[in-house]
Amino acid sequence: MSVRSNVENEMAILELEGTLTLGPLLRTVRDAARELFNQNSINCLVVQVAKVTLVDSAGLGELTVVYSFAAKRNAKIALVGVSPNLRAMLE
Repeated sequence: MSVRSNVENEMAILELEGTLTLGPLLRTVRDAARELFNQNSINCLVVQVAKVTLVDSAGLGELTVVYSFAAKRNAKIALVGVSPNLRAMLE
């Protein structure tokens, strides 16, 4: 799992690549989101998941944590590039 982030004005982008599954690297998503919100004034977070190849329940849990970070700060959040499998899990 690799996570890249970018902030422009008050919008942040988290670009995820690889597998979003249980393992030691999964926490990097949460840590990157926490860092973005703690170091910047953000009112919108875009999470790019087009390059995520596999998601399990632990990965879904991490996305939920990121959603919670945004909700606590009244920031909008959008998932972009959602695969049919991830869409089904979210529903």
